[in-house]
Amino acid sequence: MPAKRFIRGIICALAAGAGLPFTHALLAPFLGAQGALLAAACLGVSLYAAFLSLSCGASVFAALALMSLPLAGALLGAPPAVVALQTGFCLGWIRFVRCFRGSPLSRFLVEVLLVGGGGVLAGLLAPSDMAPLPFSRNALGWGMSLWLFLLVQGVYLLPRGRCHDPKSRSSEEAFELAMRRARQLLDE
Repeated sequence: MPAKRFIRGIICALAAGAGLPFTHALLAPFLGAQGALLAAACLGVSLYAAFLSLSCGASVFAALALMSLPLAGALLGAPPAVVALQTGFCLGWIRFVRCFRGSPLSRFLVEVLLVGGGGVLAGLLAPSDMAPLPFSRNALGWGMSLWLFLLVQGVYLLPRGRCHDPKSRSSEEAFELAMRRARQLLDE
């Protein structure tokens, strides 16, 4: 199960990174180049947070509500460093509190290493300017940086095979339960 979750995480990270130039191109006329870039990155990380919540059986709504904080910062013109810190903190908080179990100290250290390490690696790969033109080499570089950040975050899914709720069912069981319930409703 952890390997499937990790592969799905890679696909989700790829979708977020590949979607960044397109999202940026759509938002740039309304938010300006920098605001659109930050908003597109926040939306990509929000997609990943929703995937993470779904894979753990945690509330997707709660995850997206929390991820709306950095998005609001991006839309209101907060500096890029502030938005990046907000995004990393919110993603770490979702995992630390909502998704996985273990001792608080080990979870905290893992969060610091993954969010901090992923941020540093993504920052090293990111283009030097904050205002990429849509579909330029810079926009693709920012997309690759987001993908790298989310790939590093996906490492969290490998050793942590168990989700926070020990009573949580697998997705197949949940699907079968929903199908039975739908059939009962249709039969009535």
